Amino acid sequence: MFVSQTNERQLSWDDSAARRLIKVHVARKLDCDIDYVEGRIQQLGVLLPDLVGKLERMKADLVLEYVANLEVGVSTMTDDCIIRVYAC
Repeated sequence: MFVSQTNERQLSWDDSAARRLIKVHVARKLDCDIDYVEGRIQQLGVLLPDLVGKLERMKADLVLEYVANLEVGVSTMTDDCIIRVYAC
């Protein structure tokens, strides 16, 4: 049996590792696969492009809320745009 120890100081933690961990957390909470979460994040990126670039610095539960309630956000944004157009 081979046992290895990892020195935590030697681990490199970059943005891609943080993004991956958040996606795993969201997938587990939604009981879906990571591909589904990635697709939802891409859809979210169309609506809020700046958000995707900040994903690795966001709290995982906040990302979960965005991904889980994407349709609600789209509906709210659409309603807000319609109200603004009619207000002008």
